[in-house]
Amino acid sequence: MDHNRYRRFRISKKDWCSSFDIQIKDCTQKKAVIYFLDQTGPDAQKFINQLANDGYKLIYIGPNSEQKIGPIEFLQEISTASYVVTDSFHGTAFSINFNVPFASFSRQYKTKDQSTRIVSLLEKTHLLSCYNPNHVDKKINFDLANKFLTNEKNKAKTYLSHCFKEILEDAKRR
Repeated sequence: MDHNRYRRFRISKKDWCSSFDIQIKDCTQKKAVIYFLDQTGPDAQKFINQLANDGYKLIYIGPNSEQKIGPIEFLQEISTASYVVTDSFHGTAFSINFNVPFASFSRQYKTKDQSTRIVSLLEKTHLLSCYNPNHVDKKINFDLANKFLTNEKNKAKTYLSHCFKEILEDAKRR
């Protein structure tokens, strides 16, 4: 197991928010965060239009948007969103960790598919239906994903405890 692969999940939404003083807002307005690293394709644009037609306020963030934000603002936007639409691994990962309904779309640079990590993550969290969807699913069940996250956190804690124990034992031998 690659213990660094899912390091974003070692910290819960509550811990992310308290560590970086991110305010959890109970937002009555439906807000969709649109975070794309590449241009939105026709399927993604159709999906975004569905959200707009459903009354969501669209908030565009990322390199192709006019609104440039830092990491803390990124976490703030994702954590307070009613929906996230993205082609980014991190947008997907934080949506899962924060249990925010989302849709992840494939991303290609020239001829190289950039979606392998996203697909792998969605398979492991049983959320593959959120990949390239053609309709808005507002009731995503995060139960299996949360079990996966808890399992990954426990594996990481066990691994780190083992590493620290070895370091201490090695130091005692010297």
